[in-house]
Amino acid sequence: MREPLEVLCHNDFAPYNLVYRDGLALGVIDFDFASPGSRLWDLAYLVYRLAPLTTDRADGFRDDERLARLDRVVAAYGGSYAREDVLAMVVARLEHLAEFSDEKAVELANPDLHGHAELYRADIGLVEALRDAATPGASPR
Repeated sequence: MREPLEVLCHNDFAPYNLVYRDGLALGVIDFDFASPGSRLWDLAYLVYRLAPLTTDRADGFRDDERLARLDRVVAAYGGSYAREDVLAMVVARLEHLAEFSDEKAVELANPDLHGHAELYRADIGLVEALRDAATPGASPR
């Protein structure tokens, strides 16, 4: 659970958990990690996956395109969240996911999950750089 408790968060709200027909998302599946939390907590993961805010550059998006996509997702969601707040929450989500993945790697004796944690930590660096670039007057890293 993440405060404030505003909604039931999916906690894995991403394109691979959406059902599509003719290219349009019609529904959401896979609620096994659902729990109470804040709208921004759930929105941050969706932004991470849709913008996308990952170090995998094979998608061909430039950083300015990623930020524009972030803005469109937030606008479509209907919230009045500042870009900086969304990016800060994406970092918090990725930190949580890295820790969770490392814990599960040990608990399940599945070392591959440590690789997921490494990816999330690498993505944190990208998101922090985007946040700094998008914030007027921010000092470069």
